Amino acid sequence: MSDRLSVKQKLVVFGFFIAVFIVGLDSFIISPLLATIATELHSSVTQIGFGVTMYAVCYAVGAPIIAPFSERWPRKQMILLGLSLFMLATALCGTATSLYQFWAYRALAGLGAAMFTPNVYAYIGSQFSRQLVGKIMGIVMSALSLSIAIGVPTGSFIADWLSWKWTFFVSAELAFVSVVLIAFLVTRDNRSNVISTNPLQHYVRILKNRRAWLGLVAMLLWMYGFYAVYTYLGLYVETQFSLSVGATGLVFVAYGVSNFISSFTGGWIGNYLGMRRAVTVAGIISILAYLGLGIASGLVAFVLALAVLAFAQGIGAPQLTTHNATVLTESRTTMTSLNSSFLYLGLTVGSSLGGVLYQNLSFLAVGTSAVIATLLALYISRIIIKQ
Repeated sequence: MSDRLSVKQKLVVFGFFIAVFIVGLDSFIISPLLATIATELHSSVTQIGFGVTMYAVCYAVGAPIIAPFSERWPRKQMILLGLSLFMLATALCGTATSLYQFWAYRALAGLGAAMFTPNVYAYIGSQFSRQLVGKIMGIVMSALSLSIAIGVPTGSFIADWLSWKWTFFVSAELAFVSVVLIAFLVTRDNRSNVISTNPLQHYVRILKNRRAWLGLVAMLLWMYGFYAVYTYLGLYVETQFSLSVGATGLVFVAYGVSNFISSFTGGWIGNYLGMRRAVTVAGIISILAYLGLGIASGLVAFVLALAVLAFAQGIGAPQLTTHNATVLTESRTTMTSLNSSFLYLGLTVGSSLGGVLYQNLSFLAVGTSAVIATLLALYISRIIIKQ
């Protein structure tokens, strides 16, 4: 396989980028709409917020269940099926007239994303050359960063211009564009050499491969560190620097932009440094940024530390994902699904334990726990990553 992308390959990457962006956007676009949706569906904000939880749970639980079975099917087929389910469920969210309908459609969207996203990462790991995998993975994952940067303002703008329902309709329309691009441009991957075995055998392979299961543990630790800090950034900024909700939102936009830039270019950085060194450098910079956020006395210093953290995370996380997508070729989809699940597990544990530390100790204590988790992730990465 060539180390240069053809025009068709660039369009394939663009199709994946748009689709992953929409899947990510769907998670953040709801935030400014909770009160509006709650009023129209005669529910509380907490009940509507549970729709976000339903989406995340169905994704985190559904991905590892679906993955072993999808190992037998062409990944293009699974990508289109998952994205089509996500598109349909997202459109249905805009038609919901009751709380339970909204929950059901959010759950279906989570299952669609669980089927789609890991297969995209697995496809990239199998269909691009070794020199290009890191670059393509970084570009596609940068779509998630971009969704963080513009998700909240986009949701607010569409809701103000039209209505909250159209936020879901527009997302579904963009997902349809991605379905068309992927259907016509993505080459069907050959899975004829896949041995039909018990789906559980893929998990047995992973447990027997130290580099595989330790890669998942490294992702869990890495994402715990990030989400423990990230979850409470908004609250800390508001109280520490007396910012309005709007001004706090701009801080998150700064994070998203910085993370998008580094994720988009992180593949080139990874190729230059090598995966092992890139993860190490990103981890060390993240550690310094975690500490800097906890001790920053001024807003400018805080935002600079946050931008540095965003840039480092944009390099480290895609490199770990690339490792997990390429370490066990015969169970690639299962590995990328578990990679996503361990990411969400890191989010869950980080937001929970981080809340305990923040409430009972301080934001610096949260950052210190992130430092410890990142150090452990770096230690593991030195063991499992060869280059």
